[in-house]
Amino acid sequence: MQKQKKIKHRVNKTILAKQADTQIVVKATIIRSDIRSDFFIPSIRSTKLLRDRYAYLTILLRTLLIVGLCGQASAFACDQPVGHFSSIEGDVSVQSGQQSGWSTAQMDTQLCEGDSIRAGKLSRAAISLITDAVLRLDEETTVTLVDVVPDPEERSFIELVAGAFQSLSRHPRRLTVNTPYLNGSIEGTEFVIRVNEDSADITVFEGTVIAANEHGEIPLNGGDSA
Repeated sequence: MQKQKKIKHRVNKTILAKQADTQIVVKATIIRSDIRSDFFIPSIRSTKLLRDRYAYLTILLRTLLIVGLCGQASAFACDQPVGHFSSIEGDVSVQSGQQSGWSTAQMDTQLCEGDSIRAGKLSRAAISLITDAVLRLDEETTVTLVDVVPDPEERSFIELVAGAFQSLSRHPRRLTVNTPYLNGSIEGTEFVIRVNEDSADITVFEGTVIAANEHGEIPLNGGDSA
Protein backbone atom coordinates (compact mmCIF):
# COMPACT_ATOMS: atom_id res chain seq x y z
CA MET A 1 0.00 0.00 0.00
CA GLN A 2 2.76 2.40 0.88
CA LYS A 3 4.50 1.57 -2.38
CA GLN A 4 1.33 2.33 -4.37
CA LYS A 5 0.92 5.64 -2.54
CA LYS A 6 4.49 6.61 -3.39
CA ILE A 7 3.95 5.76 -7.06
CA LYS A 8 0.67 7.71 -7.12
CA HIS A 9 2.38 10.67 -5.46
CA ARG A 10 5.17 10.63 -8.07
CA VAL A 11 2.60 10.50 -10.91
CA ASN A 12 0.66 13.42 -9.51
CA LYS A 13 3.86 15.38 -9.06
CA THR A 14 4.86 14.69 -12.65
CA ILE A 15 1.43 15.76 -13.93
CA LEU A 16 1.57 18.99 -11.92
CA ALA A 17 5.05 19.70 -13.22
CA LYS A 18 3.92 19.21 -16.82
CA GLN A 19 0.89 21.46 -16.23
CA ALA A 20 3.17 24.11 -14.79
CA ASP A 21 5.49 23.84 -17.80
CA THR A 22 2.50 24.10 -20.12
CA GLN A 23 1.28 27.25 -18.34
CA ILE A 24 4.74 28.76 -18.61
CA VAL A 25 4.89 27.96 -22.34
CA VAL A 26 1.41 29.41 -22.89
CA LYS A 27 2.26 32.57 -20.97
CA ALA A 28 5.54 32.91 -22.85
CA THR A 29 3.69 32.48 -26.15
CA ILE A 30 1.17 35.13 -25.17
CA ILE A 31 3.95 37.47 -24.14
CA ARG A 32 5.78 36.91 -27.44
CA SER A 33 2.53 37.44 -29.30
CA ASP A 34 1.98 40.69 -27.46
CA ILE A 35 5.52 41.75 -28.23
CA ARG A 36 5.02 41.06 -31.94
CA SER A 37 1.73 42.93 -31.89
CA ASP A 38 3.23 45.91 -30.11
CA PHE A 39 6.20 45.82 -32.50
CA PHE A 40 4.24 45.73 -35.75
CA ILE A 41 1.47 48.18 -34.89
CA PRO A 42 3.76 51.26 -34.90
CA SER A 43 5.27 50.07 -38.20
CA ILE A 44 1.86 49.88 -39.85
CA ARG A 45 0.90 53.27 -38.49
CA SER A 46 4.20 54.77 -39.65
CA THR A 47 3.67 53.38 -43.15
CA LYS A 48 0.18 54.88 -43.30
CA LEU A 49 1.53 58.19 -42.04
CA LEU A 50 4.25 58.20 -44.70
CA ARG A 51 1.69 57.43 -47.40
CA ASP A 52 -0.53 60.28 -46.20
CA ARG A 53 2.42 62.67 -46.20
CA TYR A 54 3.47 61.54 -49.69
CA ALA A 55 -0.05 62.08 -51.01
CA TYR A 56 -0.18 65.52 -49.40
CA LEU A 57 3.19 66.54 -50.86
CA THR A 58 2.16 65.27 -54.30
CA ILE A 59 -1.01 67.37 -54.23
CA LEU A 60 0.94 70.38 -52.97
CA LEU A 61 3.57 70.12 -55.72
CA ARG A 62 0.92 69.76 -58.41
CA THR A 63 -0.90 72.80 -57.07
CA LEU A 64 2.29 74.86 -57.02
CA LEU A 65 3.08 73.77 -60.59
CA ILE A 66 -0.36 74.82 -61.81
CA VAL A 67 -0.13 78.14 -59.99
CA GLY A 68 3.34 78.72 -61.44
CA LEU A 69 2.18 78.03 -64.99
CA CYS A 70 -0.84 80.27 -64.53
CA GLY A 71 1.41 82.97 -63.12
CA GLN A 72 3.76 82.64 -66.09
CA ALA A 73 0.85 82.87 -68.53
CA SER A 74 -0.59 85.91 -66.75
CA ALA A 75 2.84 87.55 -66.74
CA PHE A 76 2.81 87.55 -70.56
CA ALA A 77 -0.87 88.43 -70.95
CA CYS A 78 -1.88 91.93 -72.00
CA ASP A 79 -4.98 93.66 -73.32
CA GLN A 80 -3.52 94.34 -76.76
CA PRO A 81 -0.77 91.89 -77.80
CA VAL A 82 1.60 93.27 -80.43
CA GLY A 83 2.90 89.91 -81.68
CA HIS A 84 3.49 86.22 -81.16
CA PHE A 85 6.07 83.58 -81.99
CA SER A 86 5.74 81.84 -85.34
CA SER A 87 8.80 79.66 -84.73
CA ILE A 88 11.20 78.91 -81.88
CA GLU A 89 14.50 77.09 -82.19
CA GLY A 90 16.76 76.46 -79.22
CA ASP A 91 17.06 78.70 -76.17
CA VAL A 92 14.64 81.62 -76.56
CA SER A 93 13.34 83.62 -73.61
CA VAL A 94 11.07 86.59 -72.93
CA GLN A 95 11.28 89.39 -70.41
CA SER A 96 8.00 91.13 -69.73
CA GLY A 97 8.07 94.89 -69.59
CA GLN A 98 6.53 94.56 -66.11
CA GLN A 99 9.14 92.15 -64.73
CA SER A 100 12.90 91.86 -64.35
CA GLY A 101 13.33 88.10 -64.85
CA TRP A 102 13.43 86.05 -68.04
CA SER A 103 11.06 83.18 -68.84
CA THR A 104 11.27 80.46 -71.47
CA ALA A 105 9.36 81.41 -74.62
CA GLN A 106 6.46 79.24 -75.77
CA MET A 107 4.68 79.18 -79.12
CA ASP A 108 1.50 80.51 -77.49
CA THR A 109 3.30 83.29 -75.60
CA GLN A 110 1.68 86.66 -76.21
CA LEU A 111 4.14 89.47 -76.84
CA CYS A 112 3.24 92.84 -75.41
CA GLU A 113 4.49 96.38 -75.73
CA GLY A 114 7.76 96.74 -73.86
CA ASP A 115 8.63 93.03 -73.93
CA SER A 116 12.18 91.92 -74.72
CA ILE A 117 13.00 88.74 -76.62
CA ARG A 118 16.36 87.01 -76.38
CA ALA A 119 17.70 84.19 -78.57
CA GLY A 120 20.69 82.37 -77.08
CA LYS A 121 23.64 80.72 -78.75
CA LEU A 122 22.71 78.43 -81.66
CA SER A 123 19.11 79.59 -81.24
CA ARG A 124 16.65 81.45 -83.46
CA ALA A 125 13.10 82.74 -83.42
CA ALA A 126 10.54 84.31 -85.74
CA ILE A 127 8.08 86.88 -84.44
CA SER A 128 4.88 87.83 -86.26
CA LEU A 129 3.88 91.41 -85.44
CA ILE A 130 0.47 93.05 -85.70
CA THR A 131 2.00 95.21 -88.45
CA ASP A 132 2.06 92.06 -90.67
CA ALA A 133 5.86 92.15 -90.49
CA VAL A 134 7.90 89.12 -89.45
CA LEU A 135 11.13 89.52 -87.49
CA ARG A 136 13.62 86.68 -87.85
CA LEU A 137 16.02 86.79 -84.92
CA ASP A 138 19.52 85.40 -85.36
CA GLU A 139 21.40 83.66 -82.56
CA GLU A 140 22.62 85.73 -79.59
CA THR A 141 20.11 88.47 -80.39
CA THR A 142 18.09 90.64 -78.02
CA VAL A 143 15.31 92.97 -79.17
CA THR A 144 12.73 95.06 -77.36
CA LEU A 145 9.28 95.80 -78.78
CA VAL A 146 9.21 99.41 -77.64
CA ASP A 147 6.07 100.54 -79.47
CA VAL A 148 4.37 98.48 -82.18
CA VAL A 149 1.17 99.82 -83.75
CA PRO A 150 -1.10 98.26 -86.40
CA ASP A 151 -1.89 101.53 -88.18
CA PRO A 152 0.32 101.71 -91.33
CA GLU A 153 0.31 105.51 -91.12
CA GLU A 154 1.92 105.46 -87.68
CA ARG A 155 5.51 104.59 -86.89
CA SER A 156 6.53 101.60 -84.76
CA PHE A 157 9.70 101.46 -82.67
CA ILE A 158 11.97 98.48 -81.98
CA GLU A 159 15.26 98.45 -80.12
CA LEU A 160 18.01 96.06 -81.20
CA VAL A 161 20.23 95.59 -78.16
CA ALA A 162 22.53 92.92 -79.58
CA GLY A 163 22.73 90.50 -82.49
CA ALA A 164 20.79 90.78 -85.73
CA PHE A 165 17.35 90.32 -87.23
CA GLN A 166 15.73 90.33 -90.65
CA SER A 167 12.42 92.09 -91.19
CA LEU A 168 9.98 90.93 -93.87
CA SER A 169 6.70 92.63 -94.73
CA ARG A 170 4.27 92.29 -97.61
CA HIS A 171 3.47 95.99 -97.44
CA PRO A 172 5.72 98.96 -96.70
CA ARG A 173 5.66 99.88 -93.02
CA ARG A 174 7.02 102.85 -91.13
CA LEU A 175 9.48 101.53 -88.58
CA THR A 176 12.36 102.92 -86.57
CA VAL A 177 15.02 100.55 -85.26
CA ASN A 178 17.31 101.97 -82.59
CA THR A 179 20.71 100.40 -81.85
CA PRO A 180 23.62 101.55 -79.66
CA TYR A 181 25.46 102.84 -82.77
CA LEU A 182 22.91 103.38 -85.53
CA ASN A 183 19.26 104.33 -85.89
CA GLY A 184 17.32 103.30 -88.95
CA SER A 185 14.07 104.87 -90.13
CA ILE A 186 12.59 102.30 -92.47
CA GLU A 187 9.85 102.59 -95.04
CA GLY A 188 10.19 99.30 -96.79
CA THR A 189 9.44 95.62 -96.84
CA GLU A 190 12.76 93.80 -96.30
CA PHE A 191 16.02 94.64 -94.54
CA VAL A 192 18.64 93.18 -92.20
CA ILE A 193 20.17 95.08 -89.30
CA ARG A 194 23.05 93.91 -87.12
CA VAL A 195 24.82 95.16 -84.00
CA ASN A 196 28.51 94.31 -83.72
CA GLU A 197 30.89 94.84 -80.80
CA ASP A 198 31.59 98.48 -81.65
CA SER A 199 29.39 99.23 -84.66
CA ALA A 200 26.14 98.48 -86.44
CA ASP A 201 25.24 97.92 -90.07
CA ILE A 202 22.06 97.70 -92.09
CA THR A 203 21.33 96.19 -95.51
CA VAL A 204 18.21 97.08 -97.48
CA PHE A 205 16.69 94.58 -99.92
CA GLU A 206 13.44 96.40 -100.71
CA GLY A 207 12.26 99.83 -99.67
CA THR A 208 13.97 102.91 -98.28
CA VAL A 209 15.93 103.43 -95.08
CA ILE A 210 17.39 106.54 -93.51
CA ALA A 211 20.42 105.45 -91.47
CA ALA A 212 21.54 108.02 -88.91
CA ASN A 213 24.01 108.46 -86.06
CA GLU A 214 25.83 111.35 -84.35
CA HIS A 215 27.82 111.98 -87.54
CA GLY A 216 24.81 112.49 -89.80
CA GLU A 217 22.40 110.47 -91.90
CA ILE A 218 22.39 108.67 -95.21
CA PRO A 219 19.53 107.39 -97.38
CA LEU A 220 19.62 103.75 -98.45
CA ASN A 221 17.64 102.03 -101.17
CA GLY A 222 17.26 98.41 -102.20
CA GLY A 223 20.69 96.79 -102.45
CA ASP A 224 22.44 99.44 -100.33
CA SER A 225 24.26 98.86 -97.06
CA ALA A 226 25.66 101.14 -94.39
